[in-house]
Amino acid sequence: MAQNLTFEEAKKIAHELYEIELLSKKGEKQLLQELEKNCTKNKSDSIEKSFVLQQLVNMFQVDLMYRMGMDRDIPFDKNTRHNRQKSSSAIPTKEEIEEYEKLLKKMEEEFNKQEWHKIEPKIEDEDPQKSETKGFIVFPMVSRLKEHGFISEKRSVLGKTRTRTLNDLLKIGLIDSLVFEDVYKEFKNGNLSTEGYICSAALDTVEFYQKFENEKNKQIELINKLEKGNVISQSNKEKLINSYQKWELKKLYEFIFYCNNAKTFNLKEYSNDVEKAYKSIFEEMKEVIPKFYFQSFKIDLKIEKSSYGGLDTQNLIISFDVDSVHYTHSVLYDYLRADEKPDSTLKIAHNFHKIVNKFLSDQNSDTRLYFAEKTNNPNRDENEFGIILLTKEQRRLWKYKIESFYFSDVKLEEYYSDIEASFLSTEIHDNRFNTKNVEKIIAEYEEIGLFSHLSEAEIKEGKEKIKQNEISTYSDILMLFPKQIIFFDWESGNLENPYEELTQEFGEISRGKFVPTNIEDSFWNSIETRKKTCFYSFDFNGKTYKADLRIKSDWLAPHFMELIESAIKENNVDGKIYVCIDDIQAAGYIFLSKSQYEYLNKNQPELFPKYP
Repeated sequence: MAQNLTFEEAKKIAHELYEIELLSKKGEKQLLQELEKNCTKNKSDSIEKSFVLQQLVNMFQVDLMYRMGMDRDIPFDKNTRHNRQKSSSAIPTKEEIEEYEKLLKKMEEEFNKQEWHKIEPKIEDEDPQKSETKGFIVFPMVSRLKEHGFISEKRSVLGKTRTRTLNDLLKIGLIDSLVFEDVYKEFKNGNLSTEGYICSAALDTVEFYQKFENEKNKQIELINKLEKGNVISQSNKEKLINSYQKWELKKLYEFIFYCNNAKTFNLKEYSNDVEKAYKSIFEEMKEVIPKFYFQSFKIDLKIEKSSYGGLDTQNLIISFDVDSVHYTHSVLYDYLRADEKPDSTLKIAHNFHKIVNKFLSDQNSDTRLYFAEKTNNPNRDENEFGIILLTKEQRRLWKYKIESFYFSDVKLEEYYSDIEASFLSTEIHDNRFNTKNVEKIIAEYEEIGLFSHLSEAEIKEGKEKIKQNEISTYSDILMLFPKQIIFFDWESGNLENPYEELTQEFGEISRGKFVPTNIEDSFWNSIETRKKTCFYSFDFNGKTYKADLRIKSDWLAPHFMELIESAIKENNVDGKIYVCIDDIQAAGYIFLSKSQYEYLNKNQPELFPKYP
């Protein structure tokens, strides 16, 4: 069935929607206006049926909000509003309960007076077997809707006329029998709870068939690219293409079954003992990874207590030896409440494979092991996953390169739009940060005095963290040692004393060269009293430095850092604060002496972000 209408055909359908009592007269007029706008905008007399369906979805959403009373306040007298005073007891008194019951009764009376409340009770329930709504109803992003009444008052928006609505879409030719059958099956499965959902499902299905041929061609094109890039063999390419059923588009995860150097796993096939299961998985991974002859495999589950009273983390620590090199890596396994027992059941630790990439980097390999997730959120399959060994060039075959980013016109050669291939993990193909090189880098940091203010225990702790984490930049190394880099978000999570906390931290990273005292920070007081500025000050070398910093919600004022920098400069301190991490609204700062900066800027220039 043709998916496009002429303007005259679309006008006829708009009127038919009114005659079959799906749209009101106002709804018909609104649809005609949108059709005219569409033709003018596209400079064409052709209108896609999906455009008409989208307008129906919009109008059902608007009227759903109206008939549920969600687009306006119920007019209560101020004396009827519940105003329970704070009580020393958490249990309401008898008088408070009586007052609350009176309020509920008043609310019900006011509710029943509203015009929008009278529409749905008059409509016969033609679909008494209700569907279970999966997820939330998506409402338009508006706070007050000035327009409503687009749907006929003889048509429900709350699910009473879903079957009739679907039949009507078929009857007037907005959908064909193929779309009807697909949507009806979804409806019978209990997934479509309102007429708006019926129209939305019809829209999605129409667009699927409308775009199917193009999307199928894109998948075949990708398969051919993967075959040319030696990701899929020629014979497996033919098997994959021949495996397509009628009207089937595959998930890219399904390609993994046909790829070279790839393997899939299902946790249901393994022992529930975490160490036994993961050891078996790593043994099977040898089929994919060359010369991966590991020994002394070990798994530990350790609890890391939250430092701010939130959830604790349970980490999975994997370790093994290859050719006398000891490898270890820590990954998140679970979150735990303070009173919750550790979970020892088998589950997927999504970054467990990273330890293998440490081994590959040490082998100076041009490949990396990628984790393949079967299903993206929110319906993730927590039992099945895959792995695949790819070069950087092979990984690029799965995604589309672009030349700009949304917030900048700067061309980023290594940035990719990766929505379709997001089932594959992100890996770094850079062997500069292998085990031996990282040890040399740490030795250089020690030699130039970056760790001169750390205790032996703090240095040892940093080196242990290095072994357990993925290292891909110089700042990754420094971040794992204490008192090296201050990293914070300019939209602060600390609303009590952010300037005091950060000033103390800048003192800690200065290796004793900047020691602020008597720090004052009225940030929280200013927020509570709704002042436009907060007072900030500190003493350094016998002088008080102070400023009134502007208050803008929970955002920090950059002037606080300017005050610190001016104090350092004014006192001829041998050192400056440098940006070493730029993450848009968050940043990392390091304090370096003149000689330290000169050395690092010459030998590790990547440590300092360059701006175009």
